[in-house]
Order: sequence, then structure tokens, then C-alpha cells
Amino acid sequence: MTTTRIRGIALLLTVLVAALGLTGCLGSGPDKQERARANTMLSSALSELAGTPAVHYRGTPPGSAAGTAVDMHVTSSGASLGTVQLGGTHLRVLAVDGKRFVLADAAFWNRHGVVQPSLARAYARRWVQIGRRSIAGFPELRTPAQLAAWVRKTADPDAAQASEATVHGVRVTRIDLGDGAVYLSAASPRRVIRLQGPQKPAGGARTAMVLALPVAMAASPPAPGSGVMDISEPDAEQSDALFDDMKQQVDKLDNAVDSQVRFTNAPAFSCAQGGRCTASTSANIVTGEGQASGTVHVTLNASMTALGQTLQCSAVSTVAPNATARLSCGASFQLPRVSAPVTVPVVGRLYTTAKANIAIPKIKKALVREQGRNQRAVQRRPNAADAPPKKPSKKACSTAIKLLTDYARVYEKVKKRPMPRKVEEQLDAKREAGTITSNDLPGSIQRNFPGELEGYTLDEIRALCK
Repeated sequence: MTTTRIRGIALLLTVLVAALGLTGCLGSGPDKQERARANTMLSSALSELAGTPAVHYRGTPPGSAAGTAVDMHVTSSGASLGTVQLGGTHLRVLAVDGKRFVLADAAFWNRHGVVQPSLARAYARRWVQIGRRSIAGFPELRTPAQLAAWVRKTADPDAAQASEATVHGVRVTRIDLGDGAVYLSAASPRRVIRLQGPQKPAGGARTAMVLALPVAMAASPPAPGSGVMDISEPDAEQSDALFDDMKQQVDKLDNAVDSQVRFTNAPAFSCAQGGRCTASTSANIVTGEGQASGTVHVTLNASMTALGQTLQCSAVSTVAPNATARLSCGASFQLPRVSAPVTVPVVGRLYTTAKANIAIPKIKKALVREQGRNQRAVQRRPNAADAPPKKPSKKACSTAIKLLTDYARVYEKVKKRPMPRKVEEQLDAKREAGTITSNDLPGSIQRNFPGELEGYTLDEIRALCK
């Protein structure tokens, strides 16, 4: 009897495990046709994105920490302008000629390693060039083509599934990708209009859309978190305004400083009888981002205080990268007449900065050329959101209307069996309301639906085809 019971239990457990395994297999993910359709729509939209002359990003880049937000325009060349919010701080950001600049207040620079108050104040008055790993948590300024490539790399094609959704009250198509989602315009040509959440790269680890800042100032990177970022294309007028603003900001780079150039100062102050004081330093220079050629323009800024007077002086030197700059400057105090020698204490402070090496005329010429190319590209591109849709062909109209009204007959012809009763009833209700779209149809019917009418309701198609 004991042996029989054990065998019975063993047999029962085997059946349960097999049944559970079979159930899990049947319930995993979208079917092959749904995945193929979703991946086709996504691929088409990413190709459109890659060819976009400029994009406007608004929101939280996927993978960024809470409190991070962007409002940035980025062109196909990588030229960028806008704002980035890191925690409670708003930064103005400019990227041109492969270089990045930020405009921030003194408190921001204090928090990011610029501890000398006078230097932090100097940074706060001008554009500051930063490196790609200078400021932890700074989001990546990807061009349209780079963003499209990033989505292709991080998306999980086996999890792709399409569904209807709304963004700002507008009907769109949502492509779920396992660890995130991409939202596409419902009408052709499909455009990427939103990214949501972190996504999985080929290696399987989470990735984030992140920018970096200078190594010397970097803090620990923020923990990844979900986010939503909207993407839109500037029209011709907005594009012109963007380039005009960038050119104005480039003019202000004449006094920009390069935060990647770091100094080890050996400061010294000396004063002579009569009130003449001199500040000097031997500054060892360490350049950033692999700079090994060209020149570094170094400025010594000094202030000296005595007898209620504060005097300032400065000196400039041009040296090779990773060399030593020796600079000095002086100022004379107005001393009172005395009958005997008197010792006067003098408080001296100095700091050194490196001027950003910017070819302003060259950059502005490049922006003018890109502005012309951008304007022509914008005028050539069809606008799915704003332009009135072209009248579809007669064949597309008849095919779309047939599939949205006679779906049960088409399904039976394709699948060699009747459409499930529940599915047919749901489609009947939407057909009678005029709201049925290609997205509601089974995958076996959707693949024959005209691409130019995907996402339109039955009533919209009938209006377009009049």
C-alpha cells in the first residue's frame, strides 16, 4: 500500500508540473503575427526619425533619476539648445562643433566641485564648456539618427506588441517593448512621438538615456528610473528661430571658460614699500577630453584687500596643453602718510581659468549652412500631424472598407474556420459606431490592410475616400 501511494503522488505531481509548464507556454507574449506587425510599424517610424532634420525633446529621458527633465532642440548634426533640470536646478545648455556648454548659477558650481566662491561666481557669469563625463546625471543629447539607433538597440523585438493609446488627447499607436514603450503617430508616415521607461539593450542590462559631466566634478550617478519623454519635429518657422537663437548664443562664447582644463596652483603674494603688491602663480595645467595639441589660454585673476581697499588684477598667458603657466599681476594701494614704518596686513586671493578654444566664425558659418539644409528638408518632409492627408487610392479605399466591414467573411476565408463569436461581437459594436480601426482586426487580416489608412476609423476612411 505504501508503494502504491507514493507512486500515485509522484504521478499526480508530474501531471501538475506538465500542465503548469504548458499553461505558461501558451500565455507568453504576443503571437508571431502581432510581433511582426508591431516591429514593422516601429522600424518604419525609426527610419522616419533617423531622417528628421531636428527634434524637440520634452520630459524625462528613459532611465533618468527622479527630478531630471529636458526641454531641448537637437539637430541632425548634434547642434543643441535648451534647458536641462537636474534636481531643483535649471541649466541652459548649448552644444555646437562637438562641444558642450552650460549656463548655471554659482550655487550649482559649488555643488559640483568648484569650492572657491570667486571662481564659482566667475563660472556663473558665462558659458562654461564641459566634458561628456563632467556632471553626473546629465542626459545624453542624441541626434535623431542616434536616438533611432539607440531604440533599435535597446528594444526587445520578441516583446513588441501594438495597441491604441492617446497622447495629449490625440489617438496614437503604442508599441510595448517589454521594459518600455514607444508611441507612434496613428497616421502614415508614422512618427515617434514619445518614449517611455527604461529599455533592455542587447546585453540584457538596463540602460539609460544619460549625459555625463567633468570627471573632477562628477558625483555618483543617479539610480535609473522610469520616465516619459515627448518628441516632436519643429516646423519651418520654429527651425529658423532655433538656428537664430543658437547663433546669438555662439557670439557669447567669446568669454566662455573651459572647465575641463584643471590647474594645480602654487600661489604667491608679495608687497613692497610704497604699496605695490604682486600676485603670482605657477599653474600646472591638465587638459581634458584627450586634448594634446593646440594652445591653452590661461587667465590669472587676483584680488588683494588692505586698509579697506580691494584691488583686482589679471594676467593672460598662452601655453601648450599639459604644460606649466607662470603668471603674475600687480596693483598699488593708496597708503596713508606715517612718521614711522608700519606693517599693513594684506589678504590676497587668486584663481585661474582657461578660455574655451572656440572658432566662433567657423561655427556660425556651419550653423548657417545647416540652417539652409534644415529648412529645405523641413519643407520636403510630409507632416503627419499637421498636413491634410492625401486622398488615398481607390484600391486602398475599397480594401480598407471591406476589411473593416466584412471581417468575419475575410477571417473565415483566411483561417479556414469561423471567427470566434466573442471577437465578432466586439468588432460588430465598433463597426456600428464607426470607430473600428485596423488596430482592432485580428493579425491575419491586419497584414493585408493598406498602410496609408492604418489607424484611421471607418468613418474617417469613408470621409477621406469620398
